[in-house]
Amino acid sequence: MTASSSNDKPTCNILFLGETQSGKSTLIEGFKRYADPDYQINKNVIGDGVFSRTQNVLTSFISTSRPTYYVTETTYIDGEERKSPVDYGLFIENMDKEDYEDAINRRKGYELTKGESASGQEERKFRLIDTPGLNDTNNFDETHIGSIFKALEGMQNIHLVLITVSNGALSEGVKNAIRCYVNMLPDFKGIIAFVHTKIGYKHLHPGDEQFARPMEEKKRTLDSIILGNPNPDDECFASSNVTHFKIDCDLRYARPVLACITQNTIRSMLSLAAFNQPIRVTAMTMVKTTKMLEVDRFLEDKYKEVIEARNKFLGHKSQEQSTIARRKASIGEKEHQLGYSRGKLSAFDNDELVSICEDRFDQDWSPWKKTGIRRMSLKSPLRVDHHDVLIHNVVTSNESGGKGKFYWSADYRRKRFQHGVLHVKLYVKKKNKNQALIEEWRWNINNLPSEIEDLKKELQEYESKEQQHRDEIQKLLEELDENQYLLDRVRGNELDIEIFHELVEFGAYMGTRSEYLAKVEKFYLKNRHRFEEREEYTQQQPPSEPVNNSIISVDNGGKDPEKAMSAGDDGGGDVC
Repeated sequence: MTASSSNDKPTCNILFLGETQSGKSTLIEGFKRYADPDYQINKNVIGDGVFSRTQNVLTSFISTSRPTYYVTETTYIDGEERKSPVDYGLFIENMDKEDYEDAINRRKGYELTKGESASGQEERKFRLIDTPGLNDTNNFDETHIGSIFKALEGMQNIHLVLITVSNGALSEGVKNAIRCYVNMLPDFKGIIAFVHTKIGYKHLHPGDEQFARPMEEKKRTLDSIILGNPNPDDECFASSNVTHFKIDCDLRYARPVLACITQNTIRSMLSLAAFNQPIRVTAMTMVKTTKMLEVDRFLEDKYKEVIEARNKFLGHKSQEQSTIARRKASIGEKEHQLGYSRGKLSAFDNDELVSICEDRFDQDWSPWKKTGIRRMSLKSPLRVDHHDVLIHNVVTSNESGGKGKFYWSADYRRKRFQHGVLHVKLYVKKKNKNQALIEEWRWNINNLPSEIEDLKKELQEYESKEQQHRDEIQKLLEELDENQYLLDRVRGNELDIEIFHELVEFGAYMGTRSEYLAKVEKFYLKNRHRFEEREEYTQQQPPSEPVNNSIISVDNGGKDPEKAMSAGDDGGGDVC
């Protein structure tokens, strides 16, 4: 379970977010117990129900090949001991709510057993990133987000973001905090899953309507925060589903069936992390917080006023002086526009994969006839460049679509009364998703240099005729250039992750309003040369290769999946 046990394996990074006392640290202890059944829970990192023990970002590692756990029952026939697996999914089908609770709490004769990993599923290292909890408040601290990104330094990718939510009603403070996470980090949308913690497994029985109805309403509320309302800018998530997990945070594991459900739920989370196309940390953008937007809008208006005033002043000079000034100002403006377009093209005109839509069947031990066949269909607004399929305890047939098409579909059936998962994700390349903007940026890159060159030639002709007042005009032009640079920095709703982190470390948003307005401006002026050098270097780098998980298929023991379905064959495994 240590980091040294699989240093040569690719590492999956899982980020845990959530409110204070929602069970993040306890869940991470559960992950460690899953990877190593002999692991002793560290009670020092678990809160006491009132105060969180996590004050800083904490990172830990586990290594696992993600085996399935099961329960065995020991019986004696003619004095001979026999162990047989317990199909506890049948408890739901055959028992009422009260008998079901008794059955899953049974101890005598039951034993939790660690099974084998799926064929071809190698051991993999997972980095678990625990973060301080958000208090149930409407205040969202930039320093809090800054500490999270500090922990991500040196990591290339994030594979999964788990947001823990305590059992019970969602307060407005918690919903606002989740909105802030999602709004600030739009790149995370495709890899977010919710974990409903402190869920008593007795409530999984379909007869417990007092639990089921509020839970479904809660899930719909959380889904709406992630997906929002369909619009042209968010079209790729209009048909998506958000993944939800339900887990009990009781780690005593005294009752084998309850412990088995917990272990296999954790296994599903790890499998999702390994399944996801990761988000590259260095390529992430963030949406500014309310305070940051307030600061930048104020500064943006200020710089626009300065630019307008200087241009008006230059317009009152002689015709020759005014023409020279306008040409220089136009050259500066077009050069800034050219640099902006080059930076955006470098970030978006590449083959990195972006989730366009997804669907997930995730049925945890609910009754479903063995002969029941369902169909999963996904539609994409763009031609699909890549698709991944995660399968566990499900048989599929009649699969069509995927790469090169605008859809994916298949028939599927859960193999037995156990936890079944079918998760499908469709991806497009980033350059295909942003074609219209890329064409605009390319036009600027192809045409602005010649426009700038023509303006410079005209400028030389005018300057040869006009020698007076050059120093005065040059000073004004330098002010224009500085204000144009500052305007470029504060406009827009998005911000580079590294710059955000440096702003937080600089203390830019600490103090009174006048203080952080001055500090933001000072920060950008102080780092101008370094930022421009870094952006020029970034624009010269070749785009990174996309991660290719390949298409994930079912291992049906060499049998045709369609024949396996029709024959009711339960062969198959989990490939991720």
